[in-house]
Amino acid sequence: MGGLSGWPRSVERNECFGPAARMFANIRATGPEHSFLSTDLGQPDNPPIEDGLPLMVDRLLAAGFSEEEIYTMAVVNTVWLATGGKK
Repeated sequence: MGGLSGWPRSVERNECFGPAARMFANIRATGPEHSFLSTDLGQPDNPPIEDGLPLMVDRLLAAGFSEEEIYTMAVVNTVWLATGGKK
């Protein structure tokens, strides 16, 4: 695993487009197979997780990432990290 991808705060206020572009470039540089997704959704002043994750996925899709790449970053790589790198 090589990349850490976090979603910027204030998604609902569209303050994330500059940092999101940087995040997308970082994912492309390391590859989705070496990246995972992390957010601060659900924290005070941020959208709830159930509202924010679909926004994140929509923006990743709009940036050209495939559903398979997003699944890899959001599920496969996150499970890998949570289990200490065990399959």
